[in-house]
Amino acid sequence: MVPIAPMGIYGFVVGPASGMVPLVYLNGVAAMFFTAFSYRWMSQEFPLAGSVYSHVQRGLNLHVGFLAGWRSWPTTCWRRPSFTALRARG
Repeated sequence: MVPIAPMGIYGFVVGPASGMVPLVYLNGVAAMFFTAFSYRWMSQEFPLAGSVYSHVQRGLNLHVGFLAGWRSWPTTCWRRPSFTALRARG
């Protein structure tokens, strides 16, 4: 399997990044690392069914967890499938 996903979006990134595409990718990797590390820590601290709702509910507040859980729902149900459909159209 050849990792060609970065090449597919290179043209979209090179303009806004002023030619510093590797720096953009490194920033993305750093952000993903910290996000994954925080999810790992929260999963160890609160070993529940690891969703955004359960982590935010235990970490911050019951009401904030409820809002975070419902906030992640539209992203899963609408944005991802529509983005996939738009990319499939060309």
